[in-house]
Parts: sequence; structure tokens; C-alpha cells
Amino acid sequence: MILAPLVAFFGCNSIFSNSLVSGGVAAVVANVVLIGYVYVAFNEEIDTEGEKSRKGE
Repeated sequence: MILAPLVAFFGCNSIFSNSLVSGGVAAVVANVVLIGYVYVAFNEEIDTEGEKSRKGE
């Protein structure tokens, strides 16, 4: 996940030879990674103490 924006930047930089386009693509990839982290965080099930005690009964 950390390497995705770097790979996107240097990959696009070697293809297009324009750092502005490469930077834009890297920014888009970084935002996609961030949205992925937020999505996983919101869908993660959180175990609270009340749920743990109810499961044990």
C-alpha cells in the first residue's frame, strides 16, 4: 500500500516523461489507498466489553 503511489509515480514518469502527469497519477493512487484504509476501518467489527461478556454466557 505504501509503495503503490511511488510505483505509480515512477512508472508513469518513465512512460510519459512528464512529472506533472506522474504526480497527478501518484496523488490519485494515494487517495485510493487512503479511501481503502477508511473503508476497512469503518467496516471493521469492534469487540466491546459488553459483547465479550455476552458471548461468554
